[in-house]
This record gives sequence, C-alpha cells and structure tokens, in this order.
Amino acid sequence: MGAIFRISLALMLALVCSACALFESSAAPTRRAEPAGPVFSITPATAAPGATEVAVYLPRLFEDGSLGLQAVPRHVVLSGDPLRDLLLMFIQGPDGNERADNYQYAIDRRTQVVTARLEGDTVHLELDEGLLRVHGRPYSELVYWSLVFTLTELPGVHGVSLREGDRPLATLGDPPFAVPVRGSRAMAPPWARPR
Repeated sequence: MGAIFRISLALMLALVCSACALFESSAAPTRRAEPAGPVFSITPATAAPGATEVAVYLPRLFEDGSLGLQAVPRHVVLSGDPLRDLLLMFIQGPDGNERADNYQYAIDRRTQVVTARLEGDTVHLELDEGLLRVHGRPYSELVYWSLVFTLTELPGVHGVSLREGDRPLATLGDPPFAVPVRGSRAMAPPWARPR
C-alpha cells in the first residue's frame, strides 16, 4: 500500500510540475519580431566630438491646424557617412518630445535605403516600398520636400533625385503628384517651405 501511495504521489507531483512548466511557457511574454528596418537611436543633443549639427525637416501640424515643415536638430559626424546617417535620422522621424509637439513621421520607420550616392551636388536616392506607402495630398508632396530640405543640409548638396531602379521616380503619393527629376530648395512651393 505504501508503495502504491508513493508512486501515486510521485505521479501527481510530476503532473503538477509539468502543468507549472506548461503554464510558465505559455504565460511568458512573447517577443514580437523586430521590424526589418534600420535600428538606431537619434543622436542626443550633446553630440560626440567631431559631430556637426544639421536639421532634419519633418512634417508638423501647427496650432492653427495647418500642416507644414519644421526643422529639428540632429548631429552627424562628417568623417563617417553623413548622407546615410542623415537619411536614417530622417526615416527615424521625431522623438517622443517632438511627437508631443505634433511633429509627424514623414515615411514608414521600416523604410530601407536601397541606394544613396552623391554625384556632384546631387543625391541620387532610392528607397524601398516604404516610400510608396505615403498617401494623401498635400501630405505626400510635403514628405517629398521634407526629404529635399533634409538632404540639402549636407555641405555641397543642392539637389535630390529620387530613383526607381535605373530611372528617376516619376510620381509619388496617392493621389500621385509629379516628382521633379532633380528637386532643390528653390523649387519648393511657398506652402511647403519650412516655417
């Protein structure tokens, strides 16, 4: 009788332990897969030595209800890859305080840079399908001009050519608007100029 009791007790304990292990594994928080996009943080206001302050231009909803562009400061190290750094800061968008001040993400934060090269004074840029998820008018135009103003912050850069493979991107947004073959700050309409 004692042996049967010990075996029964051992089986019950094994069953309870198995149930606890099963409960723990199902109750453990699940980790969501990280987005495929760039993972980085915005450079703090106290930048590393060798960094220079530049502006990233983001869409912002102003107190009067209008939508426009406004600059936010960022730091890049010019001895590194400032073009890529600036693009990643643009894609990252506003920080928490800036979001509280109604700054908006220009494009999806998971957007990837396909190519970014500087030829003369023009940046030739191709982004993945994240750029294609820009919708609304005039918002999609504002996103385009925010990209132009941001990239022309770099010394010697005066124009931006958005690319789609080996040719210039013809339209952007939904509804679409015609994208200049080479956009510059001087070409921005008055309503899209930074405030």
